[in-house]
Amino acid sequence: MILALLLAAILFAAPWCAYRVMIGGWPLEIRERMLLGLAYAATLAMGLLVEVGPAILLGIAVWRWRGVETLPGVAVMLGACGVYAAVKLGPPEMDTIVLTAMILVGTWQALLGISQHIRGKLKGWNFHIVNESTHGTLGNRVVLATCCALVAPLAPLWLLPVLLIALLCTACYTGLAAAVVGLLVAHPAWTLPAGLVLAPATAWVIYWRGHPRDSLRGRWQVCELALANIWVGRPWSVRLFGHGHGAFRRYAKWWTVYSATGQHYRQAHNDLVQLAFEYGLVGIAALLEWASSLARWMELGDP
Repeated sequence: MILALLLAAILFAAPWCAYRVMIGGWPLEIRERMLLGLAYAATLAMGLLVEVGPAILLGIAVWRWRGVETLPGVAVMLGACGVYAAVKLGPPEMDTIVLTAMILVGTWQALLGISQHIRGKLKGWNFHIVNESTHGTLGNRVVLATCCALVAPLAPLWLLPVLLIALLCTACYTGLAAAVVGLLVAHPAWTLPAGLVLAPATAWVIYWRGHPRDSLRGRWQVCELALANIWVGRPWSVRLFGHGHGAFRRYAKWWTVYSATGQHYRQAHNDLVQLAFEYGLVGIAALLEWASSLARWMELGDP
């Protein structure tokens, strides 16, 4: 009934999108107001019918929608909520289709990343260039490592070597650790084999890339800056709802200009810190609510 009423409201609002109905008629903003109303309707539908946590994050993004410059947050959250709703509310066949798509995408990205790595080696590039050129089509080696780590617990056994080799090529410590944790959750019996594989793999990454102490020190510095900039001397509106989607990159530029960080961190390299910075304490609470809701259906051995 609720879904039917929301759909009726959307259909009623959709025609109200004219630039001007007549000379001296309604202002240009009527279309924007209609789109804003539809976005709030999507937020309400997400909260009532699917999941409260993502709906709150979407609501914060829509609340901050002021124009083209704030549109990416709305687009990202609408896309994420749309995919999640389709998976949760769709027919049983949806699970198989989505799972197959994820495995295919992860494998394709892994193969592309491996080929990029080999290409850099054959051309004689130095370590830094080879490392940063191993990114698939995702633009960053850490994101490629995340993709491989997400897909590894879901993939069949015969595809694991491709995903793990790609992870080694990215030389990403957290990606390697995440893949191992995911595999242990999906396959608890693999604890001993995973440990035997992880030890030499980690040693090889440390030998090739170096000890992670500098990387950890830099991330801790970014964490301190981010948390200070949402709490110290900030109004409660910032503490509760953050600086807005995509704000971290803008602030990080200033930290680099004033030599507060040794390099420009385009992301916080920590999802909770970045979420707190851009969506505030309410965003963190929404994520925790979402996680607790999902946790009720999780168990070891279940991918």
